[in-house]
Amino acid sequence: MAFVNELISDEDKQRFDFSVIRRPPTYLESVYPHHWTIDRERDLFLIWTRSGGEDDRNAAYFALWWKGDVLPVNLEYTEIGTIHDHIKTTWRLRWIGVPPHLERERTAIISALKEALVVYKVGGAGVPVVSHEATFEF
Repeated sequence: MAFVNELISDEDKQRFDFSVIRRPPTYLESVYPHHWTIDRERDLFLIWTRSGGEDDRNAAYFALWWKGDVLPVNLEYTEIGTIHDHIKTTWRLRWIGVPPHLERERTAIISALKEALVVYKVGGAGVPVVSHEATFEF
């Protein structure tokens, strides 16, 4: 199975403890998402947690669930085009919080992050896109 964009079912909301996913930059407030980009077979999902705001408009914060561990992700992006025609998103990785016990899996984690972002497009299940292309500078 591969990544798919989905609304999170009530059943999945009971199955996962989303309170462990925290909203940046303070990481004090929990995130309770409504949709995700998930690969059920590999026990991985990506959830948007925050945009950059006024001072950093091209920042995007995510949480990558990696087989039970939550990895905070900070990306920078640029978009060209429109969601009604074709849009190209270029992603740059600012940082990813890979804990020491997963450091040897870093390459696989980065690869899965890219896979998830290709499927996520510009907003996951919440934003329909006619045509999308994702490129990576990491």
